[in-house]
Amino acid sequence: MLIGLAAILAALAPRSHAGSYDDFFKAVKMDRAQVVKSLLQRGLDPNLVEPERGDTGLILALREESMDVFRLLLETPGISMEARSRNGDNALMVAAFKNNKAAVEALLAKGAEVNRTGWTALHYAAMAGSNEIVQPLLDASAYIDAESPNKTTPLMLAARGGHILTVKLLHDSGADASLKNDLGMTAIDFARQNEHPDIVEGLEYRLRKQARKEEQASRLAAAKAIARLHQPDNPLPACPSAIPNEDAGFISPASARWAAPSEAFQGNPD
Repeated sequence: MLIGLAAILAALAPRSHAGSYDDFFKAVKMDRAQVVKSLLQRGLDPNLVEPERGDTGLILALREESMDVFRLLLETPGISMEARSRNGDNALMVAAFKNNKAAVEALLAKGAEVNRTGWTALHYAAMAGSNEIVQPLLDASAYIDAESPNKTTPLMLAARGGHILTVKLLHDSGADASLKNDLGMTAIDFARQNEHPDIVEGLEYRLRKQARKEEQASRLAAAKAIARLHQPDNPLPACPSAIPNEDAGFISPASARWAAPSEAFQGNPD
């Protein structure tokens, strides 16, 4: 009799587990936080992985915009914020891709890692032209020139998409517009290829201006060095008149969009 009962329980156990597994992901998709909470209280692993994409419940909640379940899982002991789907996405990347500012901020507040090898949340935010996601990622020390597997940077993606204000934000924050990916393309090349002349004009203007400033600084340093050789006891004036201001006649981009709402591309980067 006891052997027969044990066999019945053993046969039912896999079905019960399978049922809980299915119920969990169904509840996640439908944003039924109470059902998820009940399953977790019964001992279900919060980091279960569904078969379609390899998403954890946390990632799936973000894909499905199930914010009640997302908040519940984020506060669950043992939840993994760094788990990846089969395509390499983690929770922060999906939140950025979905332009979900609240989720991005919640994940960052919980200590989600903002930098990683390959594609990053900053790539996704820049691709979408979402400054409200780009800024908190930068504030959390996201590497601004992060390289995808083919060395494409967030600035390149913003330029490709024609997101001029995101291009400005990234460049103002220190993104390098001269970098090239594995295809030899810069952010300017991406903008030109996708017919965004205002971005081409603005970035080219800034690169020229930067080159002029570097050239002037180099010439000034050389002039000072020469003067010290001849007059070591007489320091040079701070701004010798022998160094011309070559930027005086520089023409700024015509596009008014570069001037609003943040610093204009033609502004003095002092």
